Amino acid sequence: VFKRYSQVVWPPTFSAWVSAFENFPPFRLFDEIFDSILPLDCILARTSGPGNHSLAKLVAYLVAPLAAVVALVLVSSLVAACKPPARRGGARLTALRVFSPALWNLVTWLMLFCYPAVSRRSLGVFDEAKLGSDRYYRIDTSIVVGSTEWGALAAVGVAGIAVYVV
Repeated sequence: VFKRYSQVVWPPTFSAWVSAFENFPPFRLFDEIFDSILPLDCILARTSGPGNHSLAKLVAYLVAPLAAVVALVLVSSLVAACKPPARRGGARLTALRVFSPALWNLVTWLMLFCYPAVSRRSLGVFDEAKLGSDRYYRIDTSIVVGSTEWGALAAVGVAGIAVYVV
């Protein structure tokens, strides 16, 4: 990523450190898992026809970890509701199991696992490729930076940055 900014003179130590992590497999793992579970290109082409689906893919990428957290909490709530109540406190103790440290530890690890890929997608909206005098969205060069389509991507990217990166 940093090599794209050729006009910036990066310190050699920093450049070597970033290059070591550039293709680090865990940073790409979420991409591979997400693409194998949810083939967005096929789904979007089938539902809305051929065309550009960059905005829908970005939204799906940002919503997926939050949906996984909600699913974990709901499953935990269902499991807690199905267990018989304890002798003292009854249903109150059962309801408190949803807020167990183990559940939120799992949620924290899930968000940490998703963080590199989701952050890269959110920040990638502002990564542009300059071709001639025009600037294009690097992930999909059919989108011109500054167009209304890119503006929608930028709004979603800023929301992703606010939720995940910051």
